[in-house]
Amino acid sequence: METRTGTAAAQLQRGLLIEADLAVLPGTDLMMAACKAPLSHAGVKLDRDLFVRCIFGRPLTKGVEALLDRQGKSTSSAGEVAGEIAAKYAEALQGAAGKARDAILAMSKNVAGRGVKVGLITQLPEEAARECFADGIAEGVHILPDTAAIACVHGWESWRRASHKLQIRERLCVAIAVPGSVRGALAASMRVVAIADPAQEHADCGGADLLTETFDAAARATTLALLRMD
Repeated sequence: METRTGTAAAQLQRGLLIEADLAVLPGTDLMMAACKAPLSHAGVKLDRDLFVRCIFGRPLTKGVEALLDRQGKSTSSAGEVAGEIAAKYAEALQGAAGKARDAILAMSKNVAGRGVKVGLITQLPEEAARECFADGIAEGVHILPDTAAIACVHGWESWRRASHKLQIRERLCVAIAVPGSVRGALAASMRVVAIADPAQEHADCGGADLLTETFDAAARATTLALLRMD
């Protein structure tokens, strides 16, 4: 029988990285809701089209500047408005535990118990994240705080940074992501399961191993196969 050395086994260690705020929680909807009151005070009525065109995928302050400029408003308050949005979004995330996709959390707990390192990428502080994602927390599940200021998207830097925090090679990681973050995960050489998001229908998911409306039994089976687990 072949016996792997400790070094070889470590090289084959696999990781599962989950975009927790967006794929487990409905982060895009929460961000849009967080934008509405601050932008209304600045004289802008936000709709989904304006959100996608101006704020989605940009640093929050830059997105607010673009939106105000598009509406013919002064951009001098962009920083203040963006700060208010960020605070409302953080508050909404902490209150959204009941809206979590439990199937993803249940699988994260299961695969962690079978030797896969799991990382939950989130903007929540660790204590709040542990409370919010309690159904998926177990030994081997790591909270990976990420304060990237890009609205509703994680680029390759975030995915790469997350894999390094888990001490797993990028190519040995599987990402569970929303459509806007698929290209970033692919650029980081990861396999990707994409969770559809109505507000991100414009995003390019080409190259993802799976695009699914819900994390059902078939999506779970695909994820396990990508992790090379029976």
